[in-house]
Amino acid sequence: MLARPLAGWKRARGGSTLPQRFFFDLRRGSAVLKDCDGTALVDEAAARTFAVINARALISAVVAEGVIDLDQEIVIYDGQRRRPDAVTFVDAVSILTASSAGSGDC
Repeated sequence: MLARPLAGWKRARGGSTLPQRFFFDLRRGSAVLKDCDGTALVDEAAARTFAVINARALISAVVAEGVIDLDQEIVIYDGQRRRPDAVTFVDAVSILTASSAGSGDC
């Protein structure tokens, strides 16, 4: 994945860091691209932010092709492969149309 995963680690007694490993599987329908390595992050909130950043990066990588498939999600698992959260591509962006963006008048 693309973000800096180790920013914001908590310090434990004795000054050691306590990251948690999270896994980020990319899912589209029944097709799943599994994250076998995982990423060390401080907590579930950091894992969700990491997933949003990477969903946006994946979306931006295909914008020039002219077709964006928003029917995908990044499923977030903790170190025991429990599913604490998921980020859909629709939730990762705001979609504006000409009518929702305003008239553009000065």
